[in-house]
This record gives sequence, C-alpha cells and structure tokens, in this order.
Amino acid sequence: MIRATLITCLLLFVSTATQAQPVGANTYTLEKGDVITEVNGSKIVKVNQYQKLIRHSNPDIYFKIRKTNGQELSLRAVLRNRVTCNARFAVDIATNRGDGVRVTVVAPRSPARVCSIVTSQE
Repeated sequence: MIRATLITCLLLFVSTATQAQPVGANTYTLEKGDVITEVNGSKIVKVNQYQKLIRHSNPDIYFKIRKTNGQELSLRAVLRNRVTCNARFAVDIATNRGDGVRVTVVAPRSPARVCSIVTSQE
C-alpha cells in the first residue's frame, strides 16, 4: 500500500513538473502556425534573414507575429546565450512565401514559450 502511494505521488510530481509554465495575462506562448513578421524592427522576408537576425541579436529581442486567427501581437523575449539560431530561440520555422516565417515547432523549454506582450514601446 505504501509503495503504491509512493509511486502515485511520484507520477503526479513528474506529470506536474513537465507541464508548460502558466501563461499570465501579459505573456504569450508562440504556437505552431503563428507567423513571425518582424524582428527588432526588420521586416522578415526570408528564412535565412530571420536566422541571421536571431543569431546576431542582443539577448532581448522584440518581434511581431500574426496569430493563426489573424490577430497581430508585438512581443519581447530573452534569447539563450547560444551560437546558433535554433539553440537561441528554440523554434523551428518554415518559409511563408515572403511574408515572414511560419512557426512549425516550439521546443518545450524555449524562450518562445514565455514572451512578454508589448503594449507600448518599452
């Protein structure tokens, strides 16, 4: 009985620990299908342009997205201190026919999971 209870508690703990961080009213988690249209004031046209901007950006980035429902948001994120684009932002992207880049995957612990919504220029 004690062993079964211990296993149940352990499973509950692991399940709770692996869930996504809660998103508050002023945060947004990038989702599959969102389109990143601008990074640090530069309009995104090509995938390699986006990758270069992320790779060479300061840790704080400001970017604009268009959600799958058409709503546009201005966001801020803090990049990881890594060399490559994917390691810094941990988001897989695809071309969006010259109109930004489409998010295809957001890694579990990506900075893109906890973006601040920018309501005015900070």
